[in-house]
Amino acid sequence: EFSGMLSQIPYAVRANHLLNHSGDIVQTEMVTERYGPQPRNTMDVYKPSGPSKEGEGRPVCLFVHGGVWVSGDKWHYAPLARRLSEQGVVTCVMEYTLFPAAQAAAMVHEVDAALEWVFENIRSH
Repeated sequence: EFSGMLSQIPYAVRANHLLNHSGDIVQTEMVTERYGPQPRNTMDVYKPSGPSKEGEGRPVCLFVHGGVWVSGDKWHYAPLARRLSEQGVVTCVMEYTLFPAAQAAAMVHEVDAALEWVFENIRSH
C-alpha cells in the first residue's frame, strides 16, 4: 500500500495546485465519520458552507475510490470532494479494507455499510 501511495503523490500535488488556483475558494467543512468496525471503515464528509434553501435538502454523493481493490486513500480525492462541496453537494469519501487484508466480498459489504450509514445519518450534516 505504501508504494501505491507514493505513486499517487504527483497526482495529489497537481490536484492540490489546481484546487488552490481555481479562482474563488468557497469554504467547506470536513468531518471524519466511522461507518463500521474495521480500521479503514471511515469516511470524510465534506459539507457546503452556509445553510441550504429552506425546506430543501442538499444532494449527496458517496464516492468509492477505485484502485483494483489494493490501493487508494480518502485524501487522494479531497480536491474532488471540496469542489463538489463548493457546488452545494454533501460529499462523502469513504475508505474500505484493501486486499490482501480483505477479499472482494468483504469490500462489497463495507461499501454497502457505508451507503447504509449515509442513508441513516447524512441529515445530521
